[in-house]
Formats: sequence, C-alpha cells, structure tokens
Amino acid sequence: MSNSELRRLASFLTVIVFITGVPLSTYAQGVAGSGSTPTDANIQTYARPGEATMIVNVWGEANRPGIWRVERDVDLVEFLSVVQVPGIGLDQIGQRSTPYVVIYRSVGGERKQIYREKIEDILEEGSSYPDLQNNDILAIEVKRRRTIGLRMISTLIGTASSLTLLVLRLSR
Repeated sequence: MSNSELRRLASFLTVIVFITGVPLSTYAQGVAGSGSTPTDANIQTYARPGEATMIVNVWGEANRPGIWRVERDVDLVEFLSVVQVPGIGLDQIGQRSTPYVVIYRSVGGERKQIYREKIEDILEEGSSYPDLQNNDILAIEVKRRRTIGLRMISTLIGTASSLTLLVLRLSR
C-alpha cells in the first residue's frame, strides 16, 4: 500500500472510531466494549490497562458466560453486573425464579464449592462474600418453581364450574 492509501485508511478508521465513540485503547487492549483481545479471542476482559489480572471462569445462566480476565481486587457484586445475571424480580407468570451465586475453588488440589448464596440476599443484606481468586469458577444457578397464583386458581375454578354445568345439563 502506498502512503496515500495508508493515510486514507487511517483517516477512515479515525472517523469510524470518532462516530462510534469507542476509544482506540478499547480496540488495542481489549477492555470495556470489545469483550476480548485479538490474541486471546476466547477470553473476555474486565480490567483497566496496567492492572494485575486473574482468570475467572463464568458458568451457568449468566448472560455473558466464559473465561474472564479480571482485576485481582474485583468486587463480586460489580462482576455479577458485568456478566449480567438474569433478571432478579422479573419472574414469569406462574413461575418463581431464585438465582444463586456459587463459587468453586481449588483447595488442596481438589475443586470444592466454597460459597453459595441467593443473589437477592447478597444485595439486600450486604452479606459477606469471598474475594474472587485466580482460576475460580463462578456459577450462576437459577432454581425455578411453579407457583399457584390467582390466575391458576381462577382457571381451576372456571374449569370446575364448566364441568359441573356440563354434568348437570347432561343429567337432565
């Protein structure tokens, strides 16, 4: 490529970056909006440039599971926001969902569950939780239960009433 072509390409890229509002450091270092670095395509990053990092594996029902490179002192609640835990309090009709955070860690060469708590309890009570460590597995589990609400009760009453009327009509 000639110098003039390189200049045009650089100008074009600068305009694109300016229009999108994403800083060049995002593309160069794979932080913030990019989600991954060019050399580690499968590793997502949540860290400021120059900060010491560690690897945390995110499993389960997080909206952004995978391998994450995060700052060593990242707060669990902050990181849960980054990996996007499924909606708390956004239950479907007839169903109650309870999301849990579970942390697995290698202890004495053996992987063990070291922490399990409802996410709502972490947020409401400000309970203490362990700091994330290198190679931890952060699993988001969602327990779902069917509930009997007014809609279910009214459906059952309506069905029972219809069957009763049908039996009465047929018996005449």
